[in-house]
Amino acid sequence: MVTSAELIPTNIEEEMKGSYLDYAMSVIIGRAIPDIRDGLKPAHRRILYAMFREGILSNKRYSKCAGVVGEVLKKYHPHGDQAVYDTLVRMAQGWNMRYPLIDGQGNFGCFTGDTKVRLVDGTSKSFEELIKDYDNGKTHFTYTMATDGSIKMAPIRSPRLTKKSTAIVSVTLDNEEKITCTPDHRFMLRDGTYCEAQHLKSGDSLMPFYSRLYSGTDPNLKDYEEVYNPAADGWIFSHRLDETTQSHHGLLRLRRSGYLVMEEDIVLPLFTRYPLLREHLNHKAVSVEPMGQADVYDLTIDNTHNFALAAGVFVHNSIDGDNAAAYRYTEARLTKLAEEMLEEIDRETVDFIPNFDGSTVEPVVLPSKIPNLLLNGSDGIAVGMATKIPPHNLTELTNALIGLIEKPDTSIPDLMKHIPGPDFPTGAFICGREGIKEAYQTGRGKIVMRGRALIEPIARGDKEAIIITEIPF
Repeated sequence: MVTSAELIPTNIEEEMKGSYLDYAMSVIIGRAIPDIRDGLKPAHRRILYAMFREGILSNKRYSKCAGVVGEVLKKYHPHGDQAVYDTLVRMAQGWNMRYPLIDGQGNFGCFTGDTKVRLVDGTSKSFEELIKDYDNGKTHFTYTMATDGSIKMAPIRSPRLTKKSTAIVSVTLDNEEKITCTPDHRFMLRDGTYCEAQHLKSGDSLMPFYSRLYSGTDPNLKDYEEVYNPAADGWIFSHRLDETTQSHHGLLRLRRSGYLVMEEDIVLPLFTRYPLLREHLNHKAVSVEPMGQADVYDLTIDNTHNFALAAGVFVHNSIDGDNAAAYRYTEARLTKLAEEMLEEIDRETVDFIPNFDGSTVEPVVLPSKIPNLLLNGSDGIAVGMATKIPPHNLTELTNALIGLIEKPDTSIPDLMKHIPGPDFPTGAFICGREGIKEAYQTGRGKIVMRGRALIEPIARGDKEAIIITEIPF
């Protein structure tokens, strides 16, 4: 039986307006614009809440990021693992967050400045020396281990200071070498896998780097260096490892006269660059001991992401500044500050709503004892609206809050006595104060920034270099 349909006249313009507004609000509320109460977007809030429920707190051991991502996808945010992981990583990065909400580890390991890297010219340079040379435009090459177990040459890129005053350990090898690094730095094991320094056990076999001077009968090859190539289970002349790199870059040329030329102004007999060479045929960990705190450094090796230390072993580079390592390698836990945002969440301080499939509930907003929106700032672009709020200093915000509590009608100029302006994690200069004042008074303002730079003389010649030490946020 066919029933008669009722026709309802509708203005198509009004219908489109309503549909557009519904969509716009879903984007604004659902993912794009932070909530003013806790300064978080839904993805950030769900990650922090999931970690809190799993007990991954600041005083507990780190947990695999893969597990965190899986928990968030399963219960709260089914929108793709990479999007969730990228959000998690940003909350752990000190150059993105003025006060990080997640304490991450796994691809952040580094070495102390006096740790030496083995170079292909037979010498070794510390991280501090590599940084100085790099700033002067000089590129060094080191040895790296390819996935097939063969030794290659690779340029050292971006040697840099990565962390100040961080915890370090000393790894002692059975060749009496000591390597000082962060506990989470990864050492290559003999089977090609990696193990963090803090998890190395006495007797663990490390991937060794063997080198020696040619000792054969050909006089034309006297004093040439040979390196052991595991892929071929034999020795190979170092200058034959990567002829393409040598000819392309023009930085490394070995001549049959027994001289090694490393850039045109440095000509030294190869044998004068070597102390008495020892064959460290056994490379095993002996002990790992805490060593207090120190500034730590790192460098980048493209593609293989490992390099040889002068101590005779291969280690991973942290890939700082590149995409984060896969979440199966990294670990995380909440910071103490994030716990302050979640404290008392079970005491009816906030409302809860069903999750996407009704299997559990999630908070609409976090209790957040701190003014996180101003503390860490935020940005977002939605349908027809956008926001970009800079981060601020915690002490200045606290003083301003106390001032508001004591005098609720405090004026903007009086508040600016407590908060003179934003406080960016990357430093740099803010040019002028009018833009700050306008932003605080009207919600719209232009903040102009420029980097901090030093002018230093270049080692060779009478030229000078501009060294950028702080960059705009």
